[in-house]
Amino acid sequence: MNEKTRRRRDPEERRAEILAAAFALFSERGFAATRIEDVAARAGIAKGTVYLHFPDKEALFTSLASGMASPILANMQAMAANDAIPGRMMIAGLYTLAQNEILGTDRRHMLRLLLSEGQFFPAVAEFYHRNVLTVACACCARSSNALRNGASCAIPGSHRCRRSSSHPC
Repeated sequence: MNEKTRRRRDPEERRAEILAAAFALFSERGFAATRIEDVAARAGIAKGTVYLHFPDKEALFTSLASGMASPILANMQAMAANDAIPGRMMIAGLYTLAQNEILGTDRRHMLRLLLSEGQFFPAVAEFYHRNVLTVACACCARSSNALRNGASCAIPGSHRCRRSSSHPC
């Protein structure tokens, strides 16, 4: 007699599985083309189980975006709060952080999704603006003064020097 046994999972473990399935599908198909049913199937659960953790697809997406952005934003905030970091080093650090933690990882798919589909989903775009862009911009505000003072020279190939033709950058 083959009896199907169900393993009870920790809610946080289940939530992580749902988020992983959603990220894979959003990356493959896009936000608009992915249905909650698809996420449930990819996670190997019933559709209703997704709704136990997330009230709707937008909440699922915002939770995913928040979870992916939080560690990066924490690093950016720590850099911005440290007055001992010179402007040049901060800009170089932000550049390295973007390269290593966004563009060089699967997070680049989230960035692509937010940029390409955010306009169609105002709640998602507003969340991203409020919780990600404003934090990133606040961090970069400190470095904007450094940019005016030539700090961008610390980032290879990232700018054109506007000070003078004789400036060595």
